[in-house]
Amino acid sequence: MPYSTTSLEVLPAARREDARILVVSHHLTDFPTQVALLDPQGRLRGEYWHSGLLSTAEAVDLNGDGIADVLLGGVSRAHQQATLVVLDSLHVGGASVETGTPEFQISGFGPGQEKLRVLFPRSCINRMLEDHNVVEEIMLRPDSIQVLVRERIGEDVVRANPGLIYTLDRNFHFLTVAPTDVFTSLHSQLEALGRLDHTLTDKEMRDLLPQIRVLTPWKGGK
Repeated sequence: MPYSTTSLEVLPAARREDARILVVSHHLTDFPTQVALLDPQGRLRGEYWHSGLLSTAEAVDLNGDGIADVLLGGVSRAHQQATLVVLDSLHVGGASVETGTPEFQISGFGPGQEKLRVLFPRSCINRMLEDHNVVEEIMLRPDSIQVLVRERIGEDVVRANPGLIYTLDRNFHFLTVAPTDVFTSLHSQLEALGRLDHTLTDKEMRDLLPQIRVLTPWKGGK
């Protein structure tokens, strides 16, 4: 089957484990993504399968215990929504559980060992023009994490980013969401054309936060 590698990263040694190699690959024509951990000799030490495309990855020691957490962003095909998944780099295994959509369930694996799995709501623009949104970038800050969710995916906007930026603390409490300038401009254009029936407000942004769907609550802390 044709797969493409989207992320390749060396994780530092942790506890009694040697350094490991993180490889994220997705199927080119279908939905599965494999997150594989290899030892320095290239032997598979763990793998996690996701029913969707995880196209961005960041590894960071969130709580100072010397163990990297793997933050993965992309889209869940089972839910057709942008998703953020966090894995413990020492315990990578299973497959995402897709209750209610058996056609997307990856068989042959136990439940995924996620530390966190969330779905991001689709904005008014996304619901009107696309069939899903997608996490495009995960940005690590000293005291926070920012997740950029692209809401317009068509080729005509590939150079711009009509998206929303979600800010979280390092315990994955969602704090704020704000539109990019391109999102705000596109919203105004669609409103002027009569395709949207409302003006973009701060309340509309705040109302997105309670719509974030937590499939696996954060299993973090020391």
